[in-house]
Amino acid sequence: MGKKPDEIRNVRRLKTNMAAWVTGPSTPGFAAQVADISINGCRLVWREAKRISGVLSVEIPDARLSAQCEVAWQRSHSAGLRFLSRTVLEPGPDPEPDPEARITPTSRPAIVAKT
Repeated sequence: MGKKPDEIRNVRRLKTNMAAWVTGPSTPGFAAQVADISINGCRLVWREAKRISGVLSVEIPDARLSAQCEVAWQRSHSAGLRFLSRTVLEPGPDPEPDPEARITPTSRPAIVAKT
């Protein structure tokens, strides 16, 4: 029984598809999905994946990741991207909480059972 390629390389992958913003020299910025994110790269899912080439800049807000990538392989609707450099994005500010929506146990009216 052989090992899976991920186990051989000791790579842990995130299989969830996430939204990404991709920019490159041959294409203007476009939105796409990325899948199989690992420490080495990711798989870009886009209907015109054959058009991309060169070094791309990929930003994945849900993974808090920004990376410079090169195209490792291409298919009709997907492409493998190899990370050249990665940057962890700082989380954005939390939205202001609505004071009216805040309910604490002390702010609720007491319920008195009638006996």
